[in-house]
Amino acid sequence: PSAEALVSTLRESVPVAGTRRVVLAVSSDKDYRGMLQILAGYFDHFHLTRYGNPRGVPPEKLAAVLAEVATGKPYTLHATSHEAWAAARAAAGQLDLICVTGSVFL
Repeated sequence: PSAEALVSTLRESVPVAGTRRVVLAVSSDKDYRGMLQILAGYFDHFHLTRYGNPRGVPPEKLAAVLAEVATGKPYTLHATSHEAWAAARAAAGQLDLICVTGSVFL
């Protein structure tokens, strides 16, 4: 439900003329497959990462699931959330959106 609410709010409230990027890290006890399905319908590029808690899903596992639910959806893997944020900012143009979401730990 949170992923659906996020996408709905962004669609209604934040017009984006450029690329929609998401920095994402998720806890293993969440429905990350379902989250990825919903987010893949809106975001153009995923910056998959982790945070400093053992409950987090490794970004490689997120990438594998993303490839299953949204074949061909572009993503990059980042060892840390700081690297993911820096990469998203470096890649973003003036008209792009960067959203950081997933876990409150992020």
